[in-house]
Amino acid sequence: MTISTSVGRQFTVSEIILAAYRLAGLVDEGYSTADVGWVAKSNEGRIQLELIMDALQNHGVFARSVSFYKLTLVAGTWQYSMPAGTLDVFGTAAYMDASVVDTEKADGETLVQPWTRNDWHSCSAHGSTGRVTQYYAHRELDAPAVWLWPIPDEAGTIRFQIHRDLADTDDATATLDLRNYWVKHVTYELAATLARMASLPVGLVNSLAQVAAKEKGSAESMAHESPSFSITVSHGQGSQRF
Repeated sequence: MTISTSVGRQFTVSEIILAAYRLAGLVDEGYSTADVGWVAKSNEGRIQLELIMDALQNHGVFARSVSFYKLTLVAGTWQYSMPAGTLDVFGTAAYMDASVVDTEKADGETLVQPWTRNDWHSCSAHGSTGRVTQYYAHRELDAPAVWLWPIPDEAGTIRFQIHRDLADTDDATATLDLRNYWVKHVTYELAATLARMASLPVGLVNSLAQVAAKEKGSAESMAHESPSFSITVSHGQGSQRF
């Protein structure tokens, strides 16, 4: 038996949309992207697929959509906008003073802790200057801004963890901005949506939705960061480690 030498096949947006229509029974197996009516079906499929992708971003921070962003400070400036496409800023950041040349592997980094809006509001010394120790991610605008405290007194660098938007599904020939283990969930979710829009039997819609929900749970377990950990249970006879 010969095993394929290729791995990780990527499905295009068109392939996913066509598969969803087939799963919903809205086109037959012989239907292709060259057939009459595909343009309209593809347009609607991309709209609904984009809504599904956008909704996924409400379910936590996925490892694939996280990146680092290094912000160069200007002495006396305490408000900075994050890059376009940034969904959120989270977790601790790291400050490197102005003497650091290699910001990829600096020694002596200082952790910058996140503040909530109430933390920022409750601060009694907004005008303080010095080495930055706190930041507040202000999410009023399309791309969040960070408000730093104290106001930086030098042109250092802060490395932030940012959660970016997933890429759009406008390009039918492109692949999803998700790992392959998400494809089954997305395809069945789209199929359930298309079936619901076409007023197909409730049993079919529910069946497709159930598969989508099951696959979503499996994908989420893979998509989040997975550091090793141990659980210690304490009781009257000592403790046991699992």
